[in-house]
Amino acid sequence: MDLVRDRHDRFQRIFVCPAESRATFQASRRLVAVDGTFLKARFILTLLVAVGIDANGHIVPLAWAVAESENADS
Repeated sequence: MDLVRDRHDRFQRIFVCPAESRATFQASRRLVAVDGTFLKARFILTLLVAVGIDANGHIVPLAWAVAESENADS
């Protein structure tokens, strides 16, 4: 997990990739799909999700992140 805060100690972004997901990726097909959606409640952020297909043909989440939305500063 990687958590980034700004100089005022406010949340900026987080990246999460559990150990189980890394192990699943090692035995999965080499296909990764990434999708994102906008969060528009208290914070204007983007939720990103990476998924893959395991050896049994099931779709599994590999990693996810919450990051700032595209703007002039990013």
